[in-house]
Amino acid sequence: MRVGAILALAILLAACQMNQTKSAAVATTPGEVLASLRDNPEAELSEKEGWTVAVLPNEAGRTVWSFPPEEHEAYPAMVKQTVVVENGSEFAETSAQCSGSQSVCNALLGEFHRSIAD
Repeated sequence: MRVGAILALAILLAACQMNQTKSAAVATTPGEVLASLRDNPEAELSEKEGWTVAVLPNEAGRTVWSFPPEEHEAYPAMVKQTVVVENGSEFAETSAQCSGSQSVCNALLGEFHRSIAD
Protein backbone atom coordinates (compact mmCIF):
# COMPACT_ATOMS: atom_id res chain seq x y z
CA MET A 1 0.00 0.00 0.00
CA ARG A 2 2.75 2.43 0.95
CA VAL A 3 4.72 1.66 -2.23
CA GLY A 4 1.60 2.35 -4.30
CA ALA A 5 1.11 5.74 -2.63
CA ILE A 6 4.75 6.67 -3.20
CA LEU A 7 4.52 5.59 -6.84
CA ALA A 8 1.33 7.62 -7.34
CA LEU A 9 3.01 10.67 -5.77
CA ALA A 10 6.06 10.25 -8.01
CA ILE A 11 3.85 10.07 -11.11
CA LEU A 12 1.93 13.16 -10.00
CA LEU A 13 5.14 15.12 -9.38
CA ALA A 14 6.52 14.06 -12.77
CA ALA A 15 3.32 15.23 -14.47
CA CYS A 16 3.52 18.59 -12.69
CA GLN A 17 7.14 19.02 -13.74
CA MET A 18 6.23 18.21 -17.35
CA ASN A 19 3.47 20.85 -17.25
CA GLN A 20 5.85 23.48 -15.86
CA THR A 21 8.44 22.67 -18.51
CA LYS A 22 5.82 22.75 -21.25
CA SER A 23 4.45 26.09 -20.00
CA ALA A 24 7.90 27.66 -19.96
CA ALA A 25 8.63 26.34 -23.44
CA VAL A 26 5.32 27.66 -24.81
CA ALA A 27 5.74 31.15 -23.33
CA THR A 28 6.97 33.32 -26.18
CA THR A 29 5.61 36.83 -25.67
CA PRO A 30 6.74 39.11 -22.86
CA GLY A 31 3.30 38.80 -21.25
CA GLU A 32 3.38 35.00 -21.40
CA VAL A 33 6.90 34.86 -20.02
CA LEU A 34 6.01 37.20 -17.16
CA ALA A 35 2.89 35.16 -16.34
CA SER A 36 4.97 31.97 -16.37
CA LEU A 37 7.53 33.55 -14.03
CA ARG A 38 4.79 34.76 -11.68
CA ASP A 39 3.54 31.17 -11.47
CA ASN A 40 7.03 29.80 -10.76
CA PRO A 41 7.68 29.52 -7.00
CA GLU A 42 11.45 29.66 -7.58
CA ALA A 43 11.28 33.06 -9.32
CA GLU A 44 11.89 36.16 -7.21
CA LEU A 45 9.93 39.14 -8.56
CA SER A 46 10.51 42.77 -7.67
CA GLU A 47 10.00 46.29 -9.02
CA LYS A 48 12.86 48.62 -9.92
CA GLU A 49 12.12 52.09 -11.26
CA GLY A 50 8.80 50.88 -12.68
CA TRP A 51 10.31 47.80 -14.32
CA THR A 52 9.26 44.31 -13.22
CA VAL A 53 12.35 42.20 -12.56
CA ALA A 54 12.26 38.42 -12.19
CA VAL A 55 15.28 36.43 -11.03
CA LEU A 56 15.39 32.68 -11.47
CA PRO A 57 18.35 30.58 -10.37
CA ASN A 58 19.76 28.14 -12.90
CA GLU A 59 22.27 25.34 -12.61
CA ALA A 60 25.28 27.59 -13.18
CA GLY A 61 24.10 31.02 -12.02
CA ARG A 62 20.86 32.90 -12.59
CA THR A 63 18.60 34.31 -15.28
CA VAL A 64 17.14 37.80 -14.93
CA TRP A 65 14.16 39.01 -16.94
CA SER A 66 13.33 42.71 -16.99
CA PHE A 67 9.97 44.01 -18.23
CA PRO A 68 9.40 47.74 -18.78
CA PRO A 69 6.20 49.37 -17.52
CA GLU A 70 3.13 49.58 -19.78
CA GLU A 71 3.69 53.26 -20.47
CA HIS A 72 7.17 52.56 -21.89
CA GLU A 73 7.45 53.20 -25.63
CA ALA A 74 8.86 49.69 -26.24
CA TYR A 75 6.07 47.90 -24.34
CA PRO A 76 5.42 45.01 -24.54
CA ALA A 77 9.07 44.09 -24.24
CA MET A 78 11.51 42.10 -22.17
CA VAL A 79 15.23 41.83 -21.69
CA LYS A 80 16.61 38.46 -20.63
CA GLN A 81 20.05 38.17 -19.14
CA THR A 82 21.49 34.80 -18.23
CA VAL A 83 24.37 35.02 -15.80
CA VAL A 84 26.66 32.02 -15.75
CA VAL A 85 29.56 31.40 -13.42
CA GLU A 86 32.47 29.46 -14.89
CA ASN A 87 35.82 28.99 -13.19
CA GLY A 88 34.99 31.72 -10.70
CA SER A 89 34.14 34.30 -13.39
CA GLU A 90 30.69 35.68 -14.21
CA PHE A 91 29.51 35.92 -17.81
CA ALA A 92 26.24 37.40 -19.05
CA GLU A 93 24.29 36.63 -22.21
CA THR A 94 21.67 39.25 -23.02
CA SER A 95 18.73 39.00 -25.42
CA ALA A 96 15.68 41.18 -25.89
CA GLN A 97 12.22 41.09 -27.38
CA CYS A 98 10.75 44.47 -28.23
CA SER A 99 7.66 45.61 -30.10
CA GLY A 100 8.93 49.07 -30.99
CA SER A 101 11.03 50.40 -33.84
CA GLN A 102 14.74 49.64 -33.99
CA SER A 103 15.59 52.98 -32.38
CA VAL A 104 13.05 52.40 -29.59
CA CYS A 105 14.46 48.92 -28.97
CA ASN A 106 18.03 50.26 -28.95
CA ALA A 107 16.95 52.86 -26.40
CA LEU A 108 15.34 50.11 -24.32
CA LEU A 109 18.61 48.16 -24.23
CA GLY A 110 20.56 51.31 -23.41
CA GLU A 111 18.19 52.03 -20.53
CA PHE A 112 18.52 48.43 -19.35
CA HIS A 113 22.33 48.54 -19.42
CA ARG A 114 22.41 51.90 -17.59
CA SER A 115 20.18 50.48 -14.87
CA ILE A 116 22.63 47.60 -14.38
CA ALA A 117 25.50 50.06 -13.97
CA ASP A 118 23.65 51.86 -11.15
